[in-house]
Amino acid sequence: MNTKHILLGVIASVAMVSGFTSCDDYLNTDKYFYNQTSLDSVFQRKSLLMQYLNSASSYIPADDQLWTNSYNPFSFASDEAFCSWKDDRHAGIYYAMGEIDKYSGYFDNWANYYKGIRQAYMILENMNKCRDLSETERRDVAGQCNFLLAHYYYCLVRQYGPVPLIPSTIPSNASVDAMSYPRATYDECIDFISKRYEEAASPWFNGNKYYVDFKRRLDGVNYFNQEYDAQKWGKAAAVCKRITDGGGTYNPSTKVFKFWYTNTDGNKTYRTEATLTKSK
Repeated sequence: MNTKHILLGVIASVAMVSGFTSCDDYLNTDKYFYNQTSLDSVFQRKSLLMQYLNSASSYIPADDQLWTNSYNPFSFASDEAFCSWKDDRHAGIYYAMGEIDKYSGYFDNWANYYKGIRQAYMILENMNKCRDLSETERRDVAGQCNFLLAHYYYCLVRQYGPVPLIPSTIPSNASVDAMSYPRATYDECIDFISKRYEEAASPWFNGNKYYVDFKRRLDGVNYFNQEYDAQKWGKAAAVCKRITDGGGTYNPSTKVFKFWYTNTDGNKTYRTEATLTKSK
């Protein structure tokens, strides 16, 4: 009888010691931190920098998902569309049903867009530390980051209206006042977005030597002009002005807006008419 109790006591003691050992091993998290790549080292190597750039791009919404698992409510939050499914995969229908209020958590993209903005700023501010990044690659990365900044702010304004414009990364140990930014006006947001889009477009499609080998097989002509041409921006502005100055008419009964513009090709002048129908 005593032998039985002693044996049970030994087994219990071994089990307790084993449990403490596994618990101690479980709570020892230092080994995981040793495997983490520090943020400073990310910008030392091109391979890691490109991974970080891919991470910054991962918050771009899939705008092709219009109905199921949509990132935005716009497909159903109107009078033009309706669906037979009333579930979280088609959450936009809750807008049409009048079941969305300030406490609803659907389409909460605010945090993710600002995460992408912060990462894009981090790259712009630190990519000069990368020793194996060529000047051409540096311009390409800068163009991608400027595009991300413009696009994320565009997505924010599209969904929330005027938003705070953060000019750079904010240190994690900054004061509350340093982290607080008021909402910018709508015009200020559009000006910021336009400027970033322009900065992104120019190095990509106007003198981008990153695509120096991207040529047409037929005659070896570069698909992207290798020399920067500032006049392209003037031509684009002139086309926009010609369209807006062309005039138009709006019929309130049919809710149809017609506008036209002229385009000159050599000695011929073409008059183009377009029609926009306002949603009811």
